[in-house]
Parts: sequence; structure tokens; C-alpha cells
Amino acid sequence: MPGKRYFFGVSTQFFERQETQRKATRWLLFAFIAAILGVILAIDLVFILAFGANPLDTIRKEAGPLVWLSIIVGVVILLATWHKSSQLRTGGVAVARSLGGIQIGTGETDFARKRLLNIVEEMAIAARVRKPAVFVLPDEPGINAFAAGHSPDEAAVAVTQGALDHLDRDQLQAVIGHEFSHILNGDMQINMRLTAWIFGLFVVTDLALRMLRGRARGKGAAQLKMFALGVFIAGSVGMFAGRLLQAAVSRRREHLADASAVQFTRNPQALQSAFVIMAASIDGTQLEHPGSADVAHMFFAGSSPSWMNKLGNLFATHPPIEERVRALDQRVTPLRFRSLVNDERRKIAAKLQAASGEAAPAAAAPAAQPAAGAQFAPVPPAALVAVAAANMAPLEGNALSLALESEVPAPAAPMAAPALAPAHAETMPTGVRLVGGRSLPPDDLRGRLSQEQQASIAEFVAQAEESQGAVQGAFVAAMLAAEPAKWRPQLTKLAPTLGIELLKATQAQVARIGQLSAPARLPALFDLLSLLDGIDPAQRKRLRAIARAFAPTVSAGDMFRFSVTRILEARLAKAVAEPPPVPLVERADAVCLLYAALAQSRFAVGKRGQDAYRGGLMGMLQPQKWAPYPQLAVTPAQLDAAIAAARQIHPTGKKAFADGMVRVLAMGGKLTAPQVDLLRGVCALVDCAVPALPVDLAFEEDVPDSAQASAR
Repeated sequence: MPGKRYFFGVSTQFFERQETQRKATRWLLFAFIAAILGVILAIDLVFILAFGANPLDTIRKEAGPLVWLSIIVGVVILLATWHKSSQLRTGGVAVARSLGGIQIGTGETDFARKRLLNIVEEMAIAARVRKPAVFVLPDEPGINAFAAGHSPDEAAVAVTQGALDHLDRDQLQAVIGHEFSHILNGDMQINMRLTAWIFGLFVVTDLALRMLRGRARGKGAAQLKMFALGVFIAGSVGMFAGRLLQAAVSRRREHLADASAVQFTRNPQALQSAFVIMAASIDGTQLEHPGSADVAHMFFAGSSPSWMNKLGNLFATHPPIEERVRALDQRVTPLRFRSLVNDERRKIAAKLQAASGEAAPAAAAPAAQPAAGAQFAPVPPAALVAVAAANMAPLEGNALSLALESEVPAPAAPMAAPALAPAHAETMPTGVRLVGGRSLPPDDLRGRLSQEQQASIAEFVAQAEESQGAVQGAFVAAMLAAEPAKWRPQLTKLAPTLGIELLKATQAQVARIGQLSAPARLPALFDLLSLLDGIDPAQRKRLRAIARAFAPTVSAGDMFRFSVTRILEARLAKAVAEPPPVPLVERADAVCLLYAALAQSRFAVGKRGQDAYRGGLMGMLQPQKWAPYPQLAVTPAQLDAAIAAARQIHPTGKKAFADGMVRVLAMGGKLTAPQVDLLRGVCALVDCAVPALPVDLAFEEDVPDSAQASAR
């Protein structure tokens, strides 16, 4: 569409919506704090009226008791909030267990739970965060889920048994993607605080109820009862105000999370169909646990008690499902939505009849019905269904597949499926790949390699995975010079640091890396990166020291070794707090330098390189912000400084930055290994996804590997 840019099929309006949601939420949090103060003032007023005092006289002459009452109420609320915060200090695990959740681990044998574990792991890799703890709420038939925790490192994701029973893989993945948005956008920390604050406000009404139920005697009993009733009313007002603000914060965040779920999965149909199933389900999204109301704002869909829903949308913690579907697809009118829900209810009724032995004749069986994930698509012909089922065959051996599951019956004579490239045959719905039993991030560039190159990568990775020494040796070998006359002296100097075992492993890996083509080297090492997480601290320290020692020796233009040394050091370094993000325009110089280096990787410093450089900046930065195209080769030190600056760019700006790199590459018409190595390295170090390249942009053949073999 004109005027919009798309990234993996997601409009940049999603990113703009994220900014709007965050700004609005800050004001809502201030309003929540004001509600707490309002409760204190309301209780002070009740105290004055209950004991027959004149409000103005009391404030002017006898303010002492009111001050003490305000302090006591404030302390009670703060103590209750602190107590609840202490209970939640262990993170999302405490919330999940408080609702009856059962944690599931890698030894799980139930298929549905194993599928959930695989989806969470897949999404964690795609989102580049640590895999959260995974819980199931086995006693909840409603379809719902939530993410909780103070930070991504202590997060927990929980889904109800109803979600496992009624959602297929794509739909469940969309729901989990929604929850990962809450993890990445900082919603969980806000939600945990809201939970503690609501508990603090609830304590006021709870104490008032205890006073009303007590057996007070004497002359002041009536006044005490009146005061307790007033406190209950005042506390209830505060409670309703808290629920109102809680709902407002949650509603705004849900639209943001829905957009992000589409961004993660690149499959809006899956999220839409999940909403349709929720609307059509007999159990809906309601939770039965009595404590669910206090954490209703954390859930994927509304789970408030029915009496609260009758009060109107002001107290609804989530937007109506129909509104959320329409936000994803404006073409879904109210009539269309009702039609989809009715169709789904008929399917549910048919399944119930079949389960009770009252199924319709075989001719009426839903053999031609689309899967739940295809609610908004035409029904595929039987031949296409057969081909799809056959294409999924390579994935049937693991629980990460089975996207079709039992939605369509197996054909009597499956049609022959077309051959798939190894990289695509092992690619799951979100693009995450399964390599050696490990889930790895999407790699669109891998499909541009030849079959022979892809096979060599698979062989190299399979061999290196056999031992930790081989994995470490592969990275050390990659940092050595290309010529034997130069890498042998380097290895001799490293021998005391490496030790005899790692030295032998490195020598073996030098020859194996040399057998890989230039475009295949960095992808092979990327597939081994996750295995470095399992090495002990001493080995991490040693390998990082080697990477730091090699980093200054990388020559200009050697983008393979530049990327290896920098990525390796970043991967092995301790996590540090990131500074606040800044707009892209504030890092214009860094963006210009990185685009220039990308253009130089193919065209050096000539006019064609300048044209490619300008093509990347066109439409992203104003011309007055463009730095002159450098007449000298960009040095590794300049790249280091530019990458450090670009890492601070806001995620919205990083998306535009990645799109610009695509334009630089597209100006050449063909890809070269140095260009792609720099692209991979920059995206990994800046922490942005590798952008989708035009389909016809392939690797240039017979390009000399002089840059990669540069001497140091």
C-alpha cells in the first residue's frame, strides 16, 4: 500500500501504536496512585461525619487525629502492598502457582504439553530472551493464558487446559506471541505492581468488613459500626477506581500485544482464528479460581467475574474480542464476525456429537473443512490438502510440527510432494529452524545458498556438535588467518592459552572451515552459537579473551572475522543494563557509516558504492543528515563505534535501519559474502532481526574471496 512500509508483512503502524500505548499508560499509572490518595481522603471524611464533627472546625482546630488516621490508613495500604510484593518477589512462578498452575519441564510426556514447551522455546529464540518457566492451569476449562514476572529473566508463561485442548499449534503460538510481547514491552512489571496495589486497596475493605461483623458493645459501638460502614464504602470506591484504572491500563496494553503477536509470528490469521474460537467456546475465557480477579489484567482475554462484566465496559480488563479482531483486520465486519463465530460453534457441536457416538454419516464428516487456523481463507481443494499433508511429513518426528494435526483426515493415496531444500524442510511456522534437536532463529539468507553449500553447513555443524571442544575449536579456527603460513604461528602463540585438547580441536577445525565456501562459513558458526551457553565460566573467560585479542588484528574489509570476533565477545560477555533508547535521527552518523561499510563491501569507494549508500538513506533520513560517502575504507574501529551507537536506537528506528540495509544490498543486484557477513554481524550486534531481502537477490557466483583471506 502507498505510504506504508512492511516488515515480514507487518505494517509500521504497529510500531507507531506501541509508542502511543506506552505514553498513555504512564498517565494511567499516575491516576492509579491518585486513587490511593483518594481513599485516604474519603476515610478521613467518613471519620469526621461518623463522629458528628464539623469538617471545617476539625480541619482548622483538631487536625491531629485526622493526620494520624491518614498515616495509619496509608501505612496499612503500604504494608499490605509490601506484603503482596514480597509474595510476588519470586517472579511469575509465584503468580502461576497461586492460581493452581503446574510447571512442565523437558521430561513431559503429554503431547499437548510438549507442544506448548516447544512453542515457548521457539518464541523465546525469535524474541531473543531467556525461555520463561512454563505452567499449565489444569483445572481451568476456559481458553486463556498469561505472562507474569518482574523481568524477562524471572518470567513465567501459563496457559489454561482449555487453551491446550481447543487451540491448534498456530493459534497457540499466536497466543504465546501475545504473552511474549508483555515480557518484552515491560508490561509484566507494571502488572505485578498493579496486583500489589489492588491488594493494598482491598485490605481496607477487608478490615472494614471484619469490623462490621465484629460484636462491639458499649456506647461507641453504633458509632464504630457507622465508621466501619463508611470505611467500607470509601474503600469500595477506591477499589472500584483501582479496577477502573487497572482495566484501562490492561486494555491499552492488549492492543499493543496483539500487534506484537502478529509481528512475532507473521501470521495474523492464527490470532484471529484463536479469538473466534474463544468467542464460540462454551467455556469462554472465564477462570474459575477465586484469586483470578486480582490478576485479571494479566490474562490474554477477559477473565473477570460475571458480576463485574455486568457493570459495563469501563470495568472490563480487555477490549471485546470482536474489537480486537477488527483491529487486526478492518475487513471483518460485525456481521462477518458473528458468521465466523456461528460457524465455529457448529464445528464444536459436531465434534461433541462425534465424541458422544452421535456423529453424522461419513459423507457429512468435515473432511473438506479448513483447519481452525484458516478461518479467514477459502476451503482448500482436497488435492492441495493432500500435498500440504505430505509436505509436513519431514516434521512429523518432532513435537514442534504437526500444524495440520487431526484437522484433516489422511488421504487414501497421498500425492507426491515436491522436494524441499534442507533449510526450508526444517523450518517451523515462525521461521525458527530445528537443527540437531535445537531451535534456532530464522535465516532467510540460508535459502539463497546452493544445495551443496547447505549440505556442507549441515555436515560441519553435525560434526562440531559432538563435543564442546570441537565447538570452541571451530570459533578459534575461524578467527585465525586464512593462509597456513600465517595461521600456524598464530596457533603456536595461542597454545599455552588453549591447552592441548583445545589446540588439537582447533587444528582439526581449521581444515573443516577451509572446506566451506565463503558464504557458508558464518551461517555454520551461527548455528553453533547457542552451544556456547553450556560451557563453564573458565572456558567462557578463555574464549572471550581470545576473541578480544584477535579483534584489533582484523583488517579492513574482512567482514567474516570482524563479525566472528565481535559476536563471540558479545555472546560471552556478562549482561549489562541497556541505556534508554533514542530516536534513529540522533544516531544518523552511525547509520551512515554502517551503510557506507555495507556499500564498500561490494563497490569499494567508487561512484557505484556512493549510489548504493544513498539508496539506503533515501526516504529514511533527511539529506542534510547524510554524512559524505567516505573516500577511505571504513576501519573495524569505526565499525565498532558505529555499532555501539546504533544499538541504542529505538526498536522502531532499528526496523527502519534494517530496511535501509536491504536497499543498499539491492542496489548491487547480487550478494557477496562480505556484504552478507557484515549484514549478519551488524544485525546480531545491534539486536535487530535480519531483514527480508527481495526474492531475486542471490549470491554472485565466482567472486574471489580476497577480502576474506586478507592477511593480518
